[in-house]
Amino acid sequence: MQGSIEFSRRTRAAIWLAALILTSCSAIFQRMTGPTCPYRGSYDAEGTSWVFKVKRNPLTEAPLRVTIPAPASLSGQLVWREYPSERPWKTVDMIRAENRLEGLIPVQPAAGKVEYFIQLETASSDHIRIPDGDKKIIARYKDDVPAWALIPHIIFMFTAMLMSNRLGIGLAFRENPSCRQVWCVFITLTLGGLVLGPIVQWNAFGAAWMGWPYGHDLTDNKSAVLWIAWLIPVLSILRKKDYRRSTLVASVLTLLVYLIPHSLMGSEHIYTE
Repeated sequence: MQGSIEFSRRTRAAIWLAALILTSCSAIFQRMTGPTCPYRGSYDAEGTSWVFKVKRNPLTEAPLRVTIPAPASLSGQLVWREYPSERPWKTVDMIRAENRLEGLIPVQPAAGKVEYFIQLETASSDHIRIPDGDKKIIARYKDDVPAWALIPHIIFMFTAMLMSNRLGIGLAFRENPSCRQVWCVFITLTLGGLVLGPIVQWNAFGAAWMGWPYGHDLTDNKSAVLWIAWLIPVLSILRKKDYRRSTLVASVLTLLVYLIPHSLMGSEHIYTE
């Protein structure tokens, strides 16, 4: 990292724009690939493709309402059971509401999961399964999280991501990094991941920390890994040592970690047989 340079205002603005685009793409990726994203699909009936979207992150306040559009000639059943378990499957007849079929799955405990699929039947007794094959849709229940905890958590985490991308792109072009920006990443990551993150998880699932050594929650483990990664350049700053290389490593690691979908291997209620 020898020969770092100072960039013009226009170049710095371009780096900020690139960092913002990269962060936005990461946010969209996290949303679209995480297990809390609604399940989307389509099926063909009566010569028409019917597009649907069903929830996978219901609240414990009410039963999970599974709704799909369907022509009048179709009837349906909602088949579900607790997950993971070997409990018998339950079947619920879906009720027609205008151009939709609706079925309810009872409320489960916080972090409780259910797996389900929909079986449609046409007037000619043909069957349509959603999803097709042996696939199932898995939903995880959660308690409501207060906005005072959730909103700052999201803001802090993506501020840390934005600042990390800003530092990484600048360093890739041999920019002289700002120690204030390194501190900004570390502080926002600490507040968002290690302070507000456990508060959000406690409110949602009744467990503040399910990462190592208590569990395998990848979101908690990602927060811990990133915090340690950014602690190294912070310590270098405090010791008045070169922090450019460790900052670049932490920035690249942050980008890679955010490629892991959110909420994988998270809190899970254990059902007894």
